[in-house]
Amino acid sequence: MIINQYIVNHYFKIIPHNILSNNIKNISYHKNRNIIYITKNINYISLKKKKDFLFINKNVRYNTNNNNNTNFFKKENLSKIENTQNGFTKSIYRWKIRLFDGTNKNKLIKIKNIFKEKYEKKMGSNLDGISLKDVFKILKKERKYLALAFACLLISSLGQMVFPMCISKIINLYGGKEESLKYLMNEVYKTILLILGISTFSFFRIYLIETSIEKITRRLRKNLFEKIINQNLSFFDKQKTGELINRLSNDIEISSKILIHLSFGIRNFIAALIGGICALHISPSKLFNSFLLPVSACLLIGTSYGKYVKRISIKKQEKLSNCIDFASEKIYNIGYVRLLNGESFEKKEFTKYLNEVYKIGKKYSLVKAGNHFLFFSIISLFLLHLIYYGNYLIVSNLINTGDLFSLIMYSLFCGSGIQGIMHAIGDLQKCIGSCSKVLQIINLPDSEFNDYWLKNSINFLKRNNYSIKFENVSFSYDNNNNNEIEEKKNYALKNVSFYLPHNKSVAIVGKSGSGKTTILNLLSKKNIVNEGNIYFGDFNINKINSSALRSILSVITQDPFLFNISVKSNLLYPHKAHHEMLKEQVELIKKKDIFINENLNEQNNNLHGITNDVKEIYAYLLKEIQKTQENINNITTDKLRNIYKDLHIHDFLNNYSNYDNINVGVSGSFLSGGQKQRVYIAQNLLKNNKILILDEPTSSLDKLSENIINEALYKYMKGKTTIIFTHRLALLKFVDYIGVLNDGIMIQFDLRNKVLQNPCDILKQILNQNI
Repeated sequence: MIINQYIVNHYFKIIPHNILSNNIKNISYHKNRNIIYITKNINYISLKKKKDFLFINKNVRYNTNNNNNTNFFKKENLSKIENTQNGFTKSIYRWKIRLFDGTNKNKLIKIKNIFKEKYEKKMGSNLDGISLKDVFKILKKERKYLALAFACLLISSLGQMVFPMCISKIINLYGGKEESLKYLMNEVYKTILLILGISTFSFFRIYLIETSIEKITRRLRKNLFEKIINQNLSFFDKQKTGELINRLSNDIEISSKILIHLSFGIRNFIAALIGGICALHISPSKLFNSFLLPVSACLLIGTSYGKYVKRISIKKQEKLSNCIDFASEKIYNIGYVRLLNGESFEKKEFTKYLNEVYKIGKKYSLVKAGNHFLFFSIISLFLLHLIYYGNYLIVSNLINTGDLFSLIMYSLFCGSGIQGIMHAIGDLQKCIGSCSKVLQIINLPDSEFNDYWLKNSINFLKRNNYSIKFENVSFSYDNNNNNEIEEKKNYALKNVSFYLPHNKSVAIVGKSGSGKTTILNLLSKKNIVNEGNIYFGDFNINKINSSALRSILSVITQDPFLFNISVKSNLLYPHKAHHEMLKEQVELIKKKDIFINENLNEQNNNLHGITNDVKEIYAYLLKEIQKTQENINNITTDKLRNIYKDLHIHDFLNNYSNYDNINVGVSGSFLSGGQKQRVYIAQNLLKNNKILILDEPTSSLDKLSENIINEALYKYMKGKTTIIFTHRLALLKFVDYIGVLNDGIMIQFDLRNKVLQNPCDILKQILNQNI
């Protein structure tokens, strides 16, 4: 059996070609890096990545020649492996081979720990961090533009180094004999051409770099936003919204400037190097010796002082970041602050943060001013000494006036180049720091949103059986799953079991904290079941892709949310979102290198079953895309007006000249609470999903509006599997079943009439409260 494995990206993945699935067990991998352990006999493996360690069981065998003699891997670098079955030699990169006994598990764990540390040292970065190599990968796609930009940079920088020599010649011709003046204009013309050439190449350098920066910025923002929006909800519990927004704006803006700082650093390096060499070549030995000691001292002082300025700058940024985080949190929650009359307190607290920033800012101002003082003093004294001693050398006929002028310019190039390199290094470090923050998110492992739909998901949607079954479901929000402390877990649900038939409705009632919201979160896959099983029809919820499940699920909560668009656009949003999601599913299949064509089965008989499944999924998605587009086109004005009337939205829309094209504001702030709730309900009902979950849907409505909305909900509940979480008596008359939750336990579940005829104590209390 030939095994042909490929490493395709930073996060190590194995994509099998022409093999059976059980052969994957021969290879394991460690975390997100390319440390591979082979524990069983194989014939051939091709790995396409540089500088990866390959750990191999000392008993692993492989074929080396056509007579199929068996050899063992030896502890040495391997530069090529032969594929004897197909009769060709495959050259690959050198691998660091490490032998170990695959039968001893303790040794295997020890091997992983030892070589994990060695691998980190080899790569020069922590496995959980971002290396410099990763940072510069973002420039890879613009390498053609950058190659031209840096060619222009090199030419323009070299041209600048020639410029002082041209000026020196012109000055020397003026100070020379009369016959030398006839060559003057030739030198002037040459200098003009040089200036135009430098300017032209500088123009193209800046244009190419800035264009590349815009492309990199666009690509980074796109990749970062897609990665953020595809993360599981637990990711957002750990990350502050302000920090994520800062990654999208400031950090990416700083990261993209890496090209500018890199080009400045290269240009300054050229200026410092060539300027220093030319100055050394032109200057007499006496002048050079007079500068040697003071320049060395200045470099030492400048380097030490620069590091001190950098430390103060970092402290200032930390204090400012704390201040901004505090302000963003309070502004985001201004409603709660105002309800508690906390404005004065928060202003006082913010002033404390500002005072800390001001204190470190004063210190930073002092060291920054000292930096300019040192730089100006040293450069001025240097120039004064150069002019004074240079004129003495001119009088002594040891140097020409033009040579002195070019010497001054080269010295300035050298000095400013050294300072520019210092600044460029500091700016590059900032860019790399910001870029690493961005890449830490971009390089996160793909979540479930990056997986195309499985066959089970398609079968679930085709069966059109949306009964819901809970089977001994328990759930705890505690992250600790240790069985030794099982009794200490705080369970939100405990052994909940019930069955809701297809197209039937149930009202689940219970006091606050009884577990109603937990059931909603489990049904929408916001949380994953800890214990027990949940079934939709015949399919376990864990076997259905989240996006597939949510495509037929409408959830109306007691906290309505609307986007900052028009009323009409809010109602159309679920349709358009579903349409784009289906198109992305098609793209995901293509990205997985699974090609859909009629001849695929003939090309590869080993993948016959997989191909049929993928073809079926692909065909289903295409039909759904067409169907969704037709549904969007069929949403006419009359259809919208009908739902407006059912939910009494038209009552307030008639007050506006542009009717449903009015903007609702941020989170629906231009609408009242009741208006926003009705538009929110209409948004979820218009899509006509097969499963409807209502969590206190009329909580923000008055009694009259509640009765109207309840009647509309009953109309749209028909032909849907519906779950209503409520403690209001008015909704109970619309459902087929009633369930009663108390402290995470389903204490009663049956047909509505049976439950109401013999209510449990908890339900009696709820009914009495409503009365």
